[in-house]
Amino acid sequence: MARGRIGLTKWFAHLFGRPADALDALQTIAARYGIEVASTEQSVDETIAHAKMRAEFFEKACLLLTSELSVYPQSTLKKSQLRRIVFGSALHINKSKAGGAFSAKGNVMYLSLDQLGDLNYSRRGFHHELFHCIDYHDDHHQYQDPHWLTLNEPGFAYSEAYKNKHGAAVTRVGFMTNYAMSAVWEDKAELYAHMIVHNSAVQQFAQNDNFLRRKVERMTELLQTFSPNYDANFWVRRSQNSAAMPVPELIVATLKIWWERVGTSDIYFVNREDGITTRPVAFYSREKLMHCLSALGGDDAPELNQLFSKESVSLRLKVDRATLARFYLG
Repeated sequence: MARGRIGLTKWFAHLFGRPADALDALQTIAARYGIEVASTEQSVDETIAHAKMRAEFFEKACLLLTSELSVYPQSTLKKSQLRRIVFGSALHINKSKAGGAFSAKGNVMYLSLDQLGDLNYSRRGFHHELFHCIDYHDDHHQYQDPHWLTLNEPGFAYSEAYKNKHGAAVTRVGFMTNYAMSAVWEDKAELYAHMIVHNSAVQQFAQNDNFLRRKVERMTELLQTFSPNYDANFWVRRSQNSAAMPVPELIVATLKIWWERVGTSDIYFVNREDGITTRPVAFYSREKLMHCLSALGGDDAPELNQLFSKESVSLRLKVDRATLARFYLG
């Protein structure tokens, strides 16, 4: 059963045997935004289920939510129409483990804050779910955004398969995480969360990734339209309070390289063996191929001896975003 402000405060103090200062602070700021904060023994419906929060994480969760809510002016959060935040642990959506969820039915955010050892992950989780709330209410299209599709590299298609690669290295340009490649709305929410928590790193990445730069620009426009509080000063503050980015800028790419005789010429082909590009990039001379591989940092790979002996080869490289995009291998 959900508890109101007074009931939850007393319950917290009784359960943990100490003053509920952290909870009081959270309840105070949440009320200022018109948001109810609740903790329940468990919550189960057709799609969302969670257990009660483990005792050792409760106070940390209160402090985290107090801090992250304070990022926003009152009018911005009120315009988002977020009405309730429910936190617990072991959150599942459709029986799959999740860090958070937003339900447009009642405008409720669910957070699983039982892994607070990774503070920035939990911070991003809050802002990710908040953006789902914003995204749902900022126009009449809810989560659909045909224009966003045009910002990706040609040939890219979102796929739920990327949800299973959440912790793996990012495999292509234009995205902050692999999870972002699962759907338009997840792409937008992941980018937004990183712009709030890791703003400096996002700006640095965007300098070397034209697809990501276009998305940052579009996100800034969308947010400015949604609320005038997302102005230049807001982003200056996010940059000044930017946390270090845990994900390296280099992208892991596995390249398949082979050659074919076309007429009287040998044409060399390079493709992402990890299924990123839709068709291979052709180089009409060995010199041009080696120029590409030199830029990618793979021109001295011993495997190339096999290629020039008429065999195909695979190279696994770590390459910066700009170089991958330059050779259409993003």
